[in-house]
Order: sequence, then structure tokens, then C-alpha cells
Amino acid sequence: MTGAGRVNPARPFFVWKTKMQARKPEQKKPTSQYLGVSWDKRRNAWWAKINVDGIRKDLGIFADELEAAKAYNGAAVKAGRNTLNLLSEPVQVPTK
Repeated sequence: MTGAGRVNPARPFFVWKTKMQARKPEQKKPTSQYLGVSWDKRRNAWWAKINVDGIRKDLGIFADELEAAKAYNGAAVKAGRNTLNLLSEPVQVPTK
């Protein structure tokens, strides 16, 4: 049987998982609504990061989720990406 697995008749609400379902890791829910931003439990702050040419670049730790998203957008513009976070404020492109 594929899909939902088998139902245990002794416990009708208990469903056995198939071997493939048991091996498959659970998908984590994103901690931020913005791309490249995640919550750092250890520091109790927002962490911004971006991958450029297969190398992860840490953009910093921020107290505000929106500030972390702005940092990601600035790095994405520098890297030549067209995927940006939609923010309520216009993005300030940093000049070098």
C-alpha cells in the first residue's frame, strides 16, 4: 500500500508510516517571511545570509527582521540577482 500507510485496527487513529515516509526528513517551516533571513535561537536575533557562486556569505545579525531583509536585498543587487524581497520601503542600493 502506498501513500498514507496502513491503519492499525487496534488503534484506528494510529497510522504506520511506510519505510520511505519514515526515512524522509520533516520539512522545516521557514522562520522568516523574507528570503535569506532566518531566526537565530542562540542569539535571539535575525540572521541574514546569501549564497553567491556556491559560497555562503553571512550578511550579519539584526534585531529587526526588516533590516535583515534589506541587507539581503542589497547583497542580491550587488550579486546581480533579480530575486528580491518585497519590502514596504524602497531599497537603497549601496554604492562602492
